Amino acid sequence: MARNAEEEDRLAVYAATTEGARTRFTAQDWERFFAALDEPAKPTDRMANAVRKYRDIGGG
Repeated sequence: MARNAEEEDRLAVYAATTEGARTRFTAQDWERFFAALDEPAKPTDRMANAVRKYRDIGGG
């Protein structure tokens, strides 16, 4: 399948910017991550209002 020059350029930029892009976590990072999954933070008033508004306009 033939690609145009713009698409080739976009793919080349994507490959160059994502190659080797890895996030490394420390043991403490992992502990905090899993602790947040086990006990998520309570929603803020702003977040609760956003959910309410979303539901009012027909979402979920």
